[in-house]
Amino acid sequence: GRTLFPYTTLFRSLEGVECVTATSAREALLLHQEQVFPVVLTDICMPNMNGVEFIRSVKKIHPICILFAMTGYSSFSTLIQCLEMGVSDYFTKPFDPAHVVQTVKEALCRHARWKEVLQGCLTTPPRVS
Repeated sequence: GRTLFPYTTLFRSLEGVECVTATSAREALLLHQEQVFPVVLTDICMPNMNGVEFIRSVKKIHPICILFAMTGYSSFSTLIQCLEMGVSDYFTKPFDPAHVVQTVKEALCRHARWKEVLQGCLTTPPRVS
């Protein structure tokens, strides 16, 4: 059967929590280069590219992307690596999908707020004292 969250899930809208899934890190990176996904949930163990490498690549493309990591093989060192790269939360399998969806909704709201702040910074001229 198909899992609720395959290797990588890219979220772009709060209404109904619109998402796109990818079955590989490479596919997810291509999608992320084509359009902005404010929130990404990724597995740590994936074929061809591990989650830590993927997270690093996403942050280069979209520095304010909110990232969540999931794994069935948690380790202290991986958790620390993820946190150092700016992962917002780290889910160990099995996890409650409803909790993850709620966390993603909150992240989408946070990203929208950040985007407004950034747009304000770009349109407001600096103050001269």
